[in-house]
Formats: sequence, C-alpha cells, structure tokens
Amino acid sequence: LYIVLSKNHPLATALSLTFEDLVDQSFILLDEHFVHLKAFELLNQKHQNKAEIFFKSDDIVIIKELLKKGIGVSLLADIALSDEDDDLIKIPLI
Repeated sequence: LYIVLSKNHPLATALSLTFEDLVDQSFILLDEHFVHLKAFELLNQKHQNKAEIFFKSDDIVIIKELLKKGIGVSLLADIALSDEDDDLIKIPLI
C-alpha cells in the first residue's frame, strides 16, 4: 500500500513515509468494503489511535478528487492510480 496525496501537499517530496509521519493528517479512505480501512485501523492501533479519518467512501473517484484538492491523504494500492491522476503522488509506506 502507498500513501497517496496531492502533488502540492507538504509531504509530497518525501521518498517514503512511516505511519508516525502521518498521524496528524486527515485520512480519506475507502470504506469497510475494502481492505484499506482494516490496514489503517491496525496501523492506527499501533500508534495509540492518534490518526483520524476525515472521510470514508466506496467511490475511488470522490476520494481522488478530495486528495487532488489537498484535503487529506489516503492509503491506496498502486493500481488505484491511473495516468490521468498526475495531480497525485504515491509514496511508499514503510
């Protein structure tokens, strides 16, 4: 999984990110129909539930539009991004 965010986000130049780097960010996530939410919950438990979910949806288009506007960050698989998503950056989560 990758951290996906706007190319204008302050963290966009990072080569990699840890979950600890992200606990103060607003997360925009796919909902409980996807594994991404469970992965977020497990990571967040390890960090005393410091991170907060701003928005959840089953619509990847809405999530990507919010990310492009710089509203938050997301946890997504590589295949979620297409060539049209050049306003978004994916950064490895380590």
